[in-house]
Amino acid sequence: MLTYIKNRKKLVILVHEIYGINQHIHTFAQLLEKLGADVICPNLLPTNEPFNELQGEEAYHYFMEQVGFEKGSATINKIINQVHKRYDEIYLVGFSVGATIAWLCSTQNAFLKRTICFYGSRIRDYYQLNPQCPVTLFLSSIEKSFNVHDFVAKLSERKYDNVDIQLFKAKHGFANSYSRSFNKCAYHETLTQIESMIQK
Repeated sequence: MLTYIKNRKKLVILVHEIYGINQHIHTFAQLLEKLGADVICPNLLPTNEPFNELQGEEAYHYFMEQVGFEKGSATINKIINQVHKRYDEIYLVGFSVGATIAWLCSTQNAFLKRTICFYGSRIRDYYQLNPQCPVTLFLSSIEKSFNVHDFVAKLSERKYDNVDIQLFKAKHGFANSYSRSFNKCAYHETLTQIESMIQK
């Protein structure tokens, strides 16, 4: 587990993608900590060694076989329930499969102040669920595995009261500065918004 704990009033729980706690997650956790929040990033994978970006297919199958969305969301919900009395506000930030886990938690846990999801393509399997807190979806317009515009249309048809959908002209992974898909403009736009949300 990766943690930055200084007994602050706000907590961000960071949910990693299929690769585990890699350099991208370490860097993002440090950015969140600089915003004035405690940070917890549990390792959802049975292994301590993260996968690298070239192992995408292997990492995905490993995650689905060893963790999955239901088990992953149960783990995050357990942490939220254990720590919520120590914080005034709890935020959830997830990347890719971590974003889908974060979405599930937002529909199951009443202790969250806000949930922020990067990519989260598999949210399309759970879009009929209703979040209990405000949710911001940072989506990439270029996705290999599904039609993101159809997904956005389905989300829009639901007319959620508390879901903000933002589509960036970028590839899946645009907020990972270590990825070949990194998009500097989209990355900084999302960081500006996260800073505003957490420091508001």
